[in-house]
Amino acid sequence: MNWYKIAQINNLEKEAGWTENITATLLSAIVAIFLGSTIHSASQKYGLSEQQIENALHDEDMVNKANEKFNQINQPQTQAPEEFKNELESSMSLDELIPFILKHEGLIEKQTPFRYTSNVMRQWDTIHGFPIDKESSRPSNRKNFIFLKNHNDVPKAVKKQFENYVQYPDRYGFSSNPSLGEALAKFDQSGVAGKIEFLTRSFPTLDLNESLRTYLL
Repeated sequence: MNWYKIAQINNLEKEAGWTENITATLLSAIVAIFLGSTIHSASQKYGLSEQQIENALHDEDMVNKANEKFNQINQPQTQAPEEFKNELESSMSLDELIPFILKHEGLIEKQTPFRYTSNVMRQWDTIHGFPIDKESSRPSNRKNFIFLKNHNDVPKAVKKQFENYVQYPDRYGFSSNPSLGEALAKFDQSGVAGKIEFLTRSFPTLDLNESLRTYLL
């Protein structure tokens, strides 16, 4: 999708009041798919199950409405409004942010930011689906941290944590649509001020008030 079309989808969400209207949310998801998103990506962004989107794609009335919006959005543009340019210039994906989130954590090889907080957790063999390393030695001051068998799985596990904030907001005490700033505060409850300062210095256009969903597309 080009930058103008992405911004148009975001504008469609705002107009629809999509956090309170499941039909409008499904409509936005279908339009995103028409513009090149996958069903999986759309489900993550809009907090819908893939099955819900699949069902909507087989609903003739829903598809017709989505086609109308798609045709509006997909008109050739010689010069898009400046407001849409600014919106995209300040947007980025969670995949871009995670390496900086991890850098601020100061982790060592295979270490995650997640800590053992109960004996039950110490019985886990995986976290977010990724195998836990229980055998390798680690410094005494890091024994309460969870390590993974594969170092490359660490950013994937962190991304899954943020995806869970969107998929199960009630579980973490969020509203139905947590912002990036709220998610960071939940993720790093002891050092969030330093983390936010580091991220905003690294990404001057970062909008902490933006919906976390936006960063998952």
